[in-house]
Amino acid sequence: MNNTTDFKPYRRFYFPESPLAGERLDAFLANGWYRMRNMVFTQSHYHGEPSPLDLPVWWLRFPVSAIGGQDAHKRLRRRNRRFDMKFLSPFENRNVYESLYRRYYESIDFDGYPTIGDAVYEDEGAEPVFQTNAIVLYDEKRPVAMGLFDTGAKACASILHFYHPGYARFSLGRYLVLLTVDLLRERGFEWYYPGYVVPGHPKFDYKLFLGKDCAEYFHPVEQGWKPFEEGLLDPERNGPNTDRTYEKVFYDDDFLPPFL
Repeated sequence: MNNTTDFKPYRRFYFPESPLAGERLDAFLANGWYRMRNMVFTQSHYHGEPSPLDLPVWWLRFPVSAIGGQDAHKRLRRRNRRFDMKFLSPFENRNVYESLYRRYYESIDFDGYPTIGDAVYEDEGAEPVFQTNAIVLYDEKRPVAMGLFDTGAKACASILHFYHPGYARFSLGRYLVLLTVDLLRERGFEWYYPGYVVPGHPKFDYKLFLGKDCAEYFHPVEQGWKPFEEGLLDPERNGPNTDRTYEKVFYDDDFLPPFL
Protein backbone atom coordinates (compact mmCIF):
# COMPACT_ATOMS: atom_id res chain seq x y z
CA MET A 1 0.00 0.00 0.00
CA ASN A 2 1.31 3.45 -0.84
CA ASN A 3 1.60 5.75 2.16
CA THR A 4 1.37 9.53 2.30
CA THR A 5 4.85 10.38 3.54
CA ASP A 6 6.40 10.99 0.11
CA PHE A 7 4.54 14.15 -0.90
CA LYS A 8 3.75 17.61 0.42
CA PRO A 9 0.66 17.52 2.68
CA TYR A 10 -1.97 19.99 1.58
CA ARG A 11 -5.07 21.96 2.48
CA ARG A 12 -6.99 23.60 -0.36
CA PHE A 13 -10.04 25.84 -0.34
CA TYR A 14 -12.43 27.23 -2.93
CA PHE A 15 -14.86 30.05 -2.20
CA PRO A 16 -17.56 30.06 -4.91
CA GLU A 17 -19.24 33.34 -5.77
CA SER A 18 -22.02 31.66 -7.77
CA PRO A 19 -24.09 28.48 -7.25
CA LEU A 20 -22.03 25.31 -7.06
CA ALA A 21 -24.22 22.48 -8.30
CA GLY A 22 -24.65 20.14 -11.23
CA GLU A 23 -21.52 18.95 -13.00
CA ARG A 24 -19.33 21.53 -11.24
CA LEU A 25 -20.12 20.05 -7.82
CA ASP A 26 -19.60 16.57 -9.29
CA ALA A 27 -16.11 17.63 -10.43
CA PHE A 28 -15.10 18.81 -6.97
CA LEU A 29 -16.38 15.64 -5.29
CA ALA A 30 -14.64 13.46 -7.90
CA ASN A 31 -11.35 15.19 -7.05
CA GLY A 32 -11.56 14.57 -3.31
CA TRP A 33 -13.13 17.89 -2.26
CA TYR A 34 -16.03 18.38 0.11
CA ARG A 35 -18.40 21.08 1.27
CA MET A 36 -17.87 23.07 4.47
CA ARG A 37 -20.45 25.79 5.04
CA ASN A 38 -20.40 28.08 1.98
CA MET A 39 -17.17 26.75 0.49
CA VAL A 40 -15.53 23.48 -0.54
CA PHE A 41 -12.19 22.21 0.69
CA THR A 42 -9.87 19.25 0.63
CA GLN A 43 -7.07 18.15 2.91
CA SER A 44 -4.61 15.29 3.05
CA HIS A 45 -4.38 15.06 6.86
CA TYR A 46 -6.57 15.50 9.91
CA HIS A 47 -5.68 16.80 13.35
CA GLY A 48 -7.99 16.12 16.28
CA GLU A 49 -8.47 14.19 19.47
CA PRO A 50 -7.58 11.58 20.63
CA SER A 51 -4.38 11.50 18.53
CA PRO A 52 -1.77 14.27 18.83
CA LEU A 53 -0.59 13.44 15.29
CA ASP A 54 -1.82 14.74 11.93
CA LEU A 55 -2.98 11.48 10.35
CA PRO A 56 -3.98 10.82 6.72
CA VAL A 57 -7.49 11.55 5.54
CA TRP A 58 -9.19 8.96 3.32
CA TRP A 59 -12.10 10.54 1.46
CA LEU A 60 -14.77 7.95 0.63
CA ARG A 61 -17.31 7.37 -2.09
CA PHE A 62 -19.75 4.59 -3.00
CA PRO A 63 -21.20 3.70 -6.40
CA VAL A 64 -24.95 3.90 -5.81
CA SER A 65 -25.65 0.91 -8.05
CA ALA A 66 -23.31 -1.34 -6.01
CA ILE A 67 -24.81 -0.65 -2.58
CA GLY A 68 -26.66 -3.84 -1.80
CA GLY A 69 -29.11 -5.11 0.76
CA GLN A 70 -26.84 -6.33 3.54
CA ASP A 71 -28.45 -8.14 6.46
CA ALA A 72 -27.67 -5.21 8.77
CA HIS A 73 -29.40 -2.85 6.33
CA LYS A 74 -32.48 -5.10 6.17
CA ARG A 75 -32.71 -5.26 9.97
CA LEU A 76 -32.44 -1.48 10.19
CA ARG A 77 -35.20 -1.03 7.64
CA ARG A 78 -37.53 -3.46 9.43
CA ARG A 79 -36.95 -1.81 12.79
CA ASN A 80 -37.71 1.67 11.46
CA ARG A 81 -40.74 1.04 9.26
CA ARG A 82 -42.84 2.85 11.85
CA PHE A 83 -41.38 6.23 10.89
CA ASP A 84 -42.87 8.40 8.15
CA MET A 85 -40.53 10.14 5.70
CA LYS A 86 -40.74 13.53 3.99
CA PHE A 87 -38.38 14.73 1.26
CA LEU A 88 -37.57 18.46 1.15
CA SER A 89 -36.04 19.92 -2.02
CA PRO A 90 -34.70 22.47 -1.60
CA PHE A 91 -34.15 22.43 2.14
CA GLU A 92 -35.47 25.48 3.99
CA ASN A 93 -34.55 25.83 7.62
CA ARG A 94 -37.30 26.18 10.21
CA ASN A 95 -37.46 26.69 13.97
CA VAL A 96 -38.82 23.18 14.50
CA TYR A 97 -35.71 21.71 12.84
CA GLU A 98 -33.41 23.93 14.87
CA SER A 99 -35.17 22.82 18.05
CA LEU A 100 -34.62 19.17 17.12
CA TYR A 101 -30.98 19.85 16.30
CA ARG A 102 -30.48 21.66 19.62
CA ARG A 103 -31.63 18.56 21.51
CA TYR A 104 -29.18 16.48 19.50
CA TYR A 105 -26.29 18.93 19.89
CA GLU A 106 -26.71 19.03 23.67
CA SER A 107 -26.49 15.22 23.81
CA ILE A 108 -23.29 14.61 21.81
CA ASP A 109 -19.77 14.29 23.24
CA PHE A 110 -17.85 15.48 20.17
CA ASP A 111 -17.41 18.78 18.33
CA GLY A 112 -20.30 19.96 16.19
CA TYR A 113 -21.86 23.11 14.82
CA PRO A 114 -24.12 24.86 17.37
CA THR A 115 -26.98 25.28 14.87
CA ILE A 116 -28.12 23.96 11.50
CA GLY A 117 -27.78 27.45 10.10
CA ASP A 118 -24.17 27.66 11.21
CA ALA A 119 -23.40 24.29 9.61
CA VAL A 120 -25.18 24.84 6.31
CA TYR A 121 -25.15 28.55 5.61
CA GLU A 122 -22.56 30.25 7.85
CA ASP A 123 -24.45 33.44 6.96
CA GLU A 124 -28.17 32.70 6.71
CA GLY A 125 -28.73 35.98 4.89
CA ALA A 126 -26.53 34.93 1.98
CA GLU A 127 -27.82 33.39 -1.23
CA PRO A 128 -27.64 29.55 -1.20
CA VAL A 129 -24.55 28.26 -3.00
CA PHE A 130 -25.42 24.55 -2.94
CA GLN A 131 -28.48 22.51 -3.90
CA THR A 132 -29.22 21.25 -0.40
CA ASN A 133 -32.01 18.74 0.20
CA ALA A 134 -33.31 17.00 3.30
CA ILE A 135 -35.10 13.89 4.48
CA VAL A 136 -37.16 14.26 7.65
CA LEU A 137 -38.39 11.32 9.72
CA TYR A 138 -41.56 11.64 11.76
CA ASP A 139 -42.92 9.62 14.64
CA GLU A 140 -46.60 10.28 14.03
CA LYS A 141 -46.45 14.07 13.39
CA ARG A 142 -43.34 14.79 15.42
CA PRO A 143 -40.02 15.28 13.57
CA VAL A 144 -37.42 13.00 15.19
CA ALA A 145 -34.54 12.91 12.71
CA MET A 146 -33.19 14.73 9.68
CA GLY A 147 -30.51 14.19 7.05
CA LEU A 148 -29.20 16.94 4.78
CA PHE A 149 -27.32 16.32 1.53
CA ASP A 150 -26.15 18.27 -1.52
CA THR A 151 -26.79 17.08 -5.05
CA GLY A 152 -24.94 17.68 -8.28
CA ALA A 153 -25.74 16.17 -11.67
CA LYS A 154 -24.87 12.54 -10.84
CA ALA A 155 -23.27 12.79 -7.38
CA CYS A 156 -24.46 13.48 -3.85
CA ALA A 157 -22.59 14.56 -0.71
CA SER A 158 -23.86 13.87 2.80
CA ILE A 159 -23.80 17.05 4.90
CA LEU A 160 -25.49 16.58 8.29
CA HIS A 161 -27.49 13.92 10.15
CA PHE A 162 -29.10 14.36 13.54
CA TYR A 163 -31.90 12.90 15.64
CA HIS A 164 -33.76 13.31 18.90
CA PRO A 165 -31.56 11.71 21.61
CA GLY A 166 -34.55 9.76 22.87
CA TYR A 167 -34.45 7.79 19.61
CA ALA A 168 -30.75 6.94 19.66
CA ARG A 169 -31.43 3.19 19.86
CA PHE A 170 -33.00 3.24 16.38
CA SER A 171 -29.75 4.23 14.58
CA LEU A 172 -31.68 6.86 12.64
CA GLY A 173 -28.50 8.46 11.26
CA ARG A 174 -27.65 5.26 9.39
CA TYR A 175 -31.27 4.75 8.42
CA LEU A 176 -31.32 8.22 6.87
CA VAL A 177 -28.28 7.26 4.79
CA LEU A 178 -30.12 4.20 3.45
CA LEU A 179 -33.15 6.34 2.59
CA THR A 180 -30.90 8.85 0.86
CA VAL A 181 -29.34 6.10 -1.23
CA ASP A 182 -32.82 4.83 -2.13
CA LEU A 183 -33.74 8.28 -3.37
CA LEU A 184 -30.50 8.62 -5.34
CA ARG A 185 -31.04 5.24 -7.00
CA GLU A 186 -34.57 6.19 -8.04
CA ARG A 187 -33.26 9.39 -9.64
CA GLY A 188 -30.35 7.83 -11.49
CA PHE A 189 -27.47 9.21 -9.41
CA GLU A 190 -24.14 7.41 -9.65
CA TRP A 191 -22.06 8.38 -6.61
CA TYR A 192 -22.62 8.90 -2.89
CA TYR A 193 -19.91 10.74 -0.92
CA PRO A 194 -20.17 10.47 2.89
CA GLY A 195 -16.95 12.32 3.89
CA TYR A 196 -13.73 10.79 5.18
CA VAL A 197 -12.31 8.25 7.61
CA VAL A 198 -9.07 8.66 9.56
CA PRO A 199 -6.82 5.84 10.88
CA GLY A 200 -7.02 5.61 14.65
CA HIS A 201 -10.29 7.61 14.79
CA PRO A 202 -13.11 5.03 14.92
CA LYS A 203 -15.73 7.76 15.39
CA PHE A 204 -15.61 8.21 11.59
CA ASP A 205 -15.88 4.51 10.70
CA TYR A 206 -19.70 4.47 10.63
CA LYS A 207 -19.41 5.96 7.12
CA LEU A 208 -18.31 2.52 5.92
CA PHE A 209 -21.50 0.72 6.96
CA LEU A 210 -22.84 0.88 3.39
CA GLY A 211 -20.26 -1.78 2.56
CA LYS A 212 -16.47 -1.84 2.60
CA ASP A 213 -16.57 -4.19 -0.40
CA CYS A 214 -17.89 -1.44 -2.67
CA ALA A 215 -16.25 1.58 -1.02
CA GLU A 216 -13.55 3.59 -2.78
CA TYR A 217 -11.04 5.98 -1.23
CA PHE A 218 -9.21 8.96 -2.70
CA HIS A 219 -5.44 8.55 -2.65
CA PRO A 220 -3.81 11.97 -2.10
CA VAL A 221 -0.52 11.00 -3.74
CA GLU A 222 -2.01 9.49 -6.89
CA GLN A 223 -4.97 11.93 -6.89
CA GLY A 224 -7.37 9.20 -7.86
CA TRP A 225 -9.84 6.65 -6.47
CA LYS A 226 -8.93 3.11 -5.42
CA PRO A 227 -10.80 0.19 -3.80
CA PHE A 228 -10.99 0.54 -0.03
CA GLU A 229 -8.57 -1.57 2.04
CA GLU A 230 -8.97 -2.47 5.72
CA GLY A 231 -5.35 -1.51 6.40
CA LEU A 232 -6.18 2.12 5.72
CA LEU A 233 -7.64 2.33 9.22
CA ASP A 234 -4.37 1.23 10.89
CA PRO A 235 -2.44 4.30 12.14
CA GLU A 236 0.82 2.30 12.34
CA ARG A 237 0.69 1.59 8.59
CA ASN A 238 -0.19 5.12 7.53
CA GLY A 239 2.41 7.71 8.44
CA PRO A 240 1.47 11.05 10.05
CA ASN A 241 2.54 14.50 8.95
CA THR A 242 5.08 14.99 11.73
CA ASP A 243 6.14 18.58 11.08
CA ARG A 244 2.59 19.89 10.48
CA THR A 245 3.55 22.04 7.52
CA TYR A 246 1.12 22.20 4.63
CA GLU A 247 0.81 23.49 1.11
CA LYS A 248 -2.15 25.85 1.39
CA VAL A 249 -3.96 27.10 -1.71
CA PHE A 250 -7.00 29.38 -1.78
CA TYR A 251 -9.12 29.40 -4.94
CA ASP A 252 -11.97 31.64 -6.09
CA ASP A 253 -13.84 32.29 -9.33
CA ASP A 254 -10.86 34.24 -10.71
CA PHE A 255 -8.40 31.49 -9.75
CA LEU A 256 -10.01 28.09 -10.30
CA PRO A 257 -8.70 24.63 -9.41
CA PRO A 258 -6.97 22.96 -12.39
CA PHE A 259 -9.63 20.29 -12.90
CA LEU A 260 -12.31 22.87 -13.80
